[in-house]
Amino acid sequence: MTKSETGARAEATSKKGSMGKICELLPEFMAKVKASLRRQGCADLAEQLPELELCRWTHDTKCDAIWILFLGRKPLGMLQDNIGSKHDPSVPLDDFQDSMVNVYVGNYDKVTHIEIIGECGPIANELAKVAPPKKRWKDPK
Repeated sequence: MTKSETGARAEATSKKGSMGKICELLPEFMAKVKASLRRQGCADLAEQLPELELCRWTHDTKCDAIWILFLGRKPLGMLQDNIGSKHDPSVPLDDFQDSMVNVYVGNYDKVTHIEIIGECGPIANELAKVAPPKKRWKDPK
C-alpha cells in the first residue's frame, strides 16, 4: 500500500460515523450558539464548534426536545464509574427566546452535546435531511 493510499484510508476511517460538521449542517443556529457562548465568556467552547462533527441526534416529540451528539465526544454519564461524575456540566444559553438551549461540556472542557428544548421543528427538519433521528428510549407499550 502506498503512502497516499494509507493517508486516504486513515482519513476515511477518521470520518467513519460522521454525518458532517454541525456548523455546516445548521449554520444559522450554530452561529447563534457560538455568539451566545462568546457573550457569556465561554470563547474557548465557541472555538470548538466549527470542528464538531455530528455523530447522531435524537428527537423526543413528546417534550419537543433534541439532543445533538458529536463524534468522539462521549458524555460523562458513560464514564461516571471511572471518574465519579454523574452528569456533564452544562452552559445554558439565554439568547434563545422560543427554546431552551444547553451546551454540555465533558472531560477537558470539550463540548460533548447540545440539548434543545422547545420549538425544535426547523432544526429537526434540517437534521433529518442528513439522517433520521436515533431512538433514545423505547416507547412504553
